Amino acid sequence: MPGGPSVVPMRRVPVALACALALAACSGVGGPAGLPSADRPPAAGDLRDVLDDLARPDADSLLAERLFDARLTPVYGSRFRLAGGSLAAFVPGRHPVRGRELVVVAAVVGAPGAAALLEEVRRLNRRAAYTVAPERTVLAAFLPRGGGPQSLASVLDAPIWVRSLLVGAVVVGDGGAAGAYEAVGVEREVPVVVLAVPGTGQRPVDEALALASALRPALAAAANGAPASPDVGVPPPDTLRGPRLPIRD
Repeated sequence: MPGGPSVVPMRRVPVALACALALAACSGVGGPAGLPSADRPPAAGDLRDVLDDLARPDADSLLAERLFDARLTPVYGSRFRLAGGSLAAFVPGRHPVRGRELVVVAAVVGAPGAAALLEEVRRLNRRAAYTVAPERTVLAAFLPRGGGPQSLASVLDAPIWVRSLLVGAVVVGDGGAAGAYEAVGVEREVPVVVLAVPGTGQRPVDEALALASALRPALAAAANGAPASPDVGVPPPDTLRGPRLPIRD
């Protein structure tokens, strides 16, 4: 894609962790005019536009373009695709120590959860330029259609992460496969939580809005809360100048 990115291709967060820091997502954020507030849901029209894009045959290309436009950090240079087929991008952690830890947030492309994830992570990345959140690095992973839990396993197993620094994963939507997603986390000793909207028959945009509202506090808790990974210690003073991604050198 000329001038854009190449299209190239993510455990359950403890309930106590989510509850302890849910309020982090309910506070406004300072910054310039027009900066999205942490407690304001995305516009239904924005979610509808994303859903329309993700329903198209060229959904991956359009998704990569949206990740590029939102200035999210690609996983490989300028590429967003992982070897397992998922599209993924980072919001780097802002804390000099906890920024080395990684929280994975995943959704299946084409489902309402993917629209909710894209909008929430876009807004998070924009706020991060003016705030100290997120403390941990957030990896947004968009799983291929039909991949589900196995695609999540592929993301978590990607060899470029420092595995011991993975502190949790959140899956947005796909509640019918919650048990399978949780089993993926249990096998890897990574806590996984699945966010699902109760009830059926909702319009996709309404489901996306509900999932975005559920994701906001869960993401704030996972990205800013305790406990820390056992491999995170106080780094040497010369490493405290800025956040580092939890990627192998």
